[in-house]
Amino acid sequence: MACFLAVYLVSPIIHAKECPENTLIFAANESISPYFIQENESASGIVFDIAKQLESYISEPTCVIGMNWAQAQEQILEGGVDALLHINTNPEREKILDFSTELVASEFHLFVHRDSNFDENNIDLTNMIIGVEAKGYPYSYLKRNDIPLALVSSWEEGMRGVINGDIDAVLVDHLVGMNTIFNSRIANLKSIPSPLPKSYSRIAVKKGNDLILDQINKGLAILYADGTIDRSIKNWMTPSIQMVEQLWHEQERVKTQNIGLIILSLLTLLCLIAFVKSRMTISSELDKNKDLNRALKGAYTELQDKNEALADANQNLETFVSLASHDMRAPLNGMKNLIQWAEEDLATDNHNNVREHLSLLKSRSTRLSNLLSDLLIFFRADKHSADSNELIDPNLCARELVNNFDSPLNVNIIIAPNAKLHVSRTLFELVLSNLIKNSILHSGEDSDLYIKLEFKQLNASLEMTFSDSGKGINEDQLNLIFMPFEVGQSRDKSEGSGIGLALVRRVIEQNNGSIELTEHTPSTLKGAVFKCTFNESSIVVNERENA
Repeated sequence: MACFLAVYLVSPIIHAKECPENTLIFAANESISPYFIQENESASGIVFDIAKQLESYISEPTCVIGMNWAQAQEQILEGGVDALLHINTNPEREKILDFSTELVASEFHLFVHRDSNFDENNIDLTNMIIGVEAKGYPYSYLKRNDIPLALVSSWEEGMRGVINGDIDAVLVDHLVGMNTIFNSRIANLKSIPSPLPKSYSRIAVKKGNDLILDQINKGLAILYADGTIDRSIKNWMTPSIQMVEQLWHEQERVKTQNIGLIILSLLTLLCLIAFVKSRMTISSELDKNKDLNRALKGAYTELQDKNEALADANQNLETFVSLASHDMRAPLNGMKNLIQWAEEDLATDNHNNVREHLSLLKSRSTRLSNLLSDLLIFFRADKHSADSNELIDPNLCARELVNNFDSPLNVNIIIAPNAKLHVSRTLFELVLSNLIKNSILHSGEDSDLYIKLEFKQLNASLEMTFSDSGKGINEDQLNLIFMPFEVGQSRDKSEGSGIGLALVRRVIEQNNGSIELTEHTPSTLKGAVFKCTFNESSIVVNERENA
């Protein structure tokens, strides 16, 4: 902003990042261009110009810096800042600060979307969400009148929030808003006067600092009398507002021009089509009709295939929703009954039964929570894709996964110690963790559980055989284990959701792999046996360990 306004200004530019010792520090809001503009180590702007002119009327040297406005208001109370430039009064500030005579007039406008239909003569702020800067005058006004507000870190952020529909308007000094629009090249906004009364900013000092305040007031009186302040405001305000209005007009012109080009292109295309049609022969028309018929037939066949796929998907979804509804209703009904029984037993002081009911209630709530979590994972499985292959130690990986489960069993992992895998870690850990969880949930009453992993290279695929020492799978469950919500045993004996194996198959097949329940072999344990293949994966064996 300082660059394009330079041709209009004769204001001095000074180093504004640091102040020498033994100087009075005047702080300005760093985000209110063109009242104060700071670029790199130079500063300028309306209040900067005025502050530099005031310097000759103050007994001590002064230094003007830009700061975060909330921090500046804290610093003046702690003694780090001597005066605040361009600040409006309010009851809260008047308790801790003393204010000079009038400095610059502030007219606060609402910046809204150009397509908004606000009644400019009767604006109701209570029905709007207004973006404001923390600890500024609009912030204090809205808070005092209980009007909904949203804090913005910068005026550009607030105005882009209006464009995106996140907030209804930004309430800011008209000149600051216009400069923000120009600097950010923001289109589709308009400025309307707000209900806030016109006010005058001032210079504030900490209460009791009467010497500096008297010098400031005397200097302001002289600068107003000789026209210095009015000239500074005019030098900045006139070109900045003109340039923003020019920007808006240019954006509107380009928009209109683009619409005209689109219409012209459409008319040209229509004329070209009419010309081509007029030149076509009967033979070319027949050929075109044949091609069109073939295309329509192909499109019809493709549509039929998609309709059939959609019908299958709808049927699967209906089945899935029905099963999910059934499995969610069971624990909910159980929880409802347990609460009723607990109330009845509390009425008769039967506390032992109440403890039993609460224990069962906790179990059912855990089951319902697990079901909802697994449902979310299952529905997001289509978005799950394998990451790049990396070298992993399956022994270490399996033991880390076992430690993640809170199981009363002693889980033993049996893997060839020198085998390393070149495989997608995300995919491998997802498959293995669900298989381990399935083994733990269905391991029976034994205190020890053995899990064995064997690996084999199949061309470009890696085959993993997973077997355990659990109870195995009943014959009547063999065709159901990969179906959602099948837990393989009574609901009262399992906290599983029945989604784990369905999720494993869904994700591994999505990545061109496979999983199946297979027959026992002499090398496997006598529980369940699963065979999985991971596409484009391999076994890497340490040759030194095999020697």
